[in-house]
Amino acid sequence: MSNTVRGESIVEMVRRNNARGVVFLLLKFCDPHDFDYPYMKEFLDRENVPSMLLEIEDQLPSEGQLMTRFETFIHML
Repeated sequence: MSNTVRGESIVEMVRRNNARGVVFLLLKFCDPHDFDYPYMKEFLDRENVPSMLLEIEDQLPSEGQLMTRFETFIHML
């Protein structure tokens, strides 16, 4: 699937679900994720949809760290 189709799909999902923002959960050092993210973010930015990038390694960050980042993003919305 092309980046254009994927970008249009994510914007359509946001509209269909009345989402106010998108959280990207990416695996660090994973080239396919690293290459896809800028294209997806560009489509969301064009539609003024806020997004947050959360990069993880093999294990998720502590629950406290996650909660702080999610709460900050939610307040931003």
